[in-house]
Amino acid sequence: MDRQRLQHTHRSDFAHRLDTCALYFVHDSDARLGIVLGFIVLFALGLSLTTSANGDAVFAATAAYAAVLIVYISGDAVNDASKATAVAACNATMAR
Repeated sequence: MDRQRLQHTHRSDFAHRLDTCALYFVHDSDARLGIVLGFIVLFALGLSLTTSANGDAVFAATAAYAAVLIVYISGDAVNDASKATAVAACNATMAR
């Protein structure tokens, strides 16, 4: 894998962890929806500006990304072990 692809993969992984951490630590519903909207817009802009994908591909990828974010905010039924794992993952991401 060439260096540019590796850097792009690392950035996208970091962005995904960042949005997951942001949604985990914010509990206000309106704020969470705002965060989701912001990350969806950033994702769509980033994808359209950094790739040669056509509009249909950008729309499909953005819809899939939005669906993943909605899963994160759809419920608070998380047990203590999952919370500890999520906090550890967020801390490890921010330490990079």
